[in-house]
Amino acid sequence: MTTHEAEIIEFLKLFSKDDQRALELLAMSLGRVLNRSAKAGENWRSLCTDAQARHIADWLIADVKADADWLQNTDDLGRAKKLLKFANVEQITKEADKAMLKANQKLGGVKLIDGDEEFFDHLSDGYYLVKLKTPAALDRESAVMQHCVGQGAYDNELAKEGFMILSMRDPYGKPHVTLEINGFISIYQIQGKQNTIPRRDYLDKIIDYFAIKNGDKYLDLSGALSDHKMALSKDNELMDMMNLPNNFSSKSDLNLGNINGARLPKGLHVNGSLNCTDSEIARIHDVHVEESVMLQSMQKLKSIGKIKVGKNLTVNHCPEFTTLPENLKVPGSLVLTNSPKLKKLPAGLEVGEVLNLYGTSITKLPDDIKIGRKLITKGTKINLEELPASLPDSLVIQYSPFEEDITLGKIRKAAKRRQKKEAMEVEQSLGMRM
Repeated sequence: MTTHEAEIIEFLKLFSKDDQRALELLAMSLGRVLNRSAKAGENWRSLCTDAQARHIADWLIADVKADADWLQNTDDLGRAKKLLKFANVEQITKEADKAMLKANQKLGGVKLIDGDEEFFDHLSDGYYLVKLKTPAALDRESAVMQHCVGQGAYDNELAKEGFMILSMRDPYGKPHVTLEINGFISIYQIQGKQNTIPRRDYLDKIIDYFAIKNGDKYLDLSGALSDHKMALSKDNELMDMMNLPNNFSSKSDLNLGNINGARLPKGLHVNGSLNCTDSEIARIHDVHVEESVMLQSMQKLKSIGKIKVGKNLTVNHCPEFTTLPENLKVPGSLVLTNSPKLKKLPAGLEVGEVLNLYGTSITKLPDDIKIGRKLITKGTKINLEELPASLPDSLVIQYSPFEEDITLGKIRKAAKRRQKKEAMEVEQSLGMRM
């Protein structure tokens, strides 16, 4: 299995809900399309959003549970022929749309009984939230909202601790927004009818409840909003992620990953973590991030300028990346991996935990560098005996995948013994000549 294939499988697992058969079907359809693009040199991750992958997976999980007829129509290798006809992600998404619409039409007659739903809480203007507790309740919501929460795709999730599906109803009991909550800490999805972004006034009621009135019970909406290219400001304003204003301050995390055309405004302040994975951003500058920064598979990223990071900074698989700012301080770990054009680290660099340089072209560290716990030099040509004196003997060095980690103190002692031995051999050689 190639690196791309392994990465694609891990991506698909995020949406398969531990259903092995659904994962296999997802690999036959979406995985096959993405892998073909990867082999052609394309950035496969930019071809499919999380929302698309989730929607396709939900369709396949539902059809596996329903034992759909098309699953029996296979080729000599046991592959479902229906899934082999797709040429791109859009075709698979349209097929999922069609299948979900057809299935939801059959659910229109679902009748609920006591216990299928439970009142959750009041919102403003007579609107309220209902907790959907049974597969029948999910099916009914799916039929009315014409999305994929029903038909079995989420049935097994209902029993998991911290998982909830909430429905926002108007004063007449009609649903308008469906919310998926995971782990009591975040709203994973916010979907309107047919998986579209809910109306702005509906979103405002949800934000008012989860982000303002229940501040002590705040649930992070950043992931769900990013599916719709929206972001929430520190002052609870809903913003278009594609046009964030200068000096924008986010409520929590900011996820610009896999969003074509995304840009970072000047003076950005992220009250959480920043993720720009698979974006087309070429430079990171004038950014303050309270937690961690993830910059992965960014084909155009060349440099990082003025930046303040609260925890970790990761730059991985960025083929054009060359420059970090001077006096950069990373309290956690600094990961600079698989970025071959990075040849030099800046003066004044301080790393609180781990510095990982695997897959870079760095051959020497700055004389004044500070590293708190561990240095990873495997995959580089750094001479361990020439590491700066500013580094402590207690620093752990990982220099080979085949050797145990070693402290810098042991490396220095071994170097001194070798130098002493060489000096003695030189003296003996000179003595013999005289």
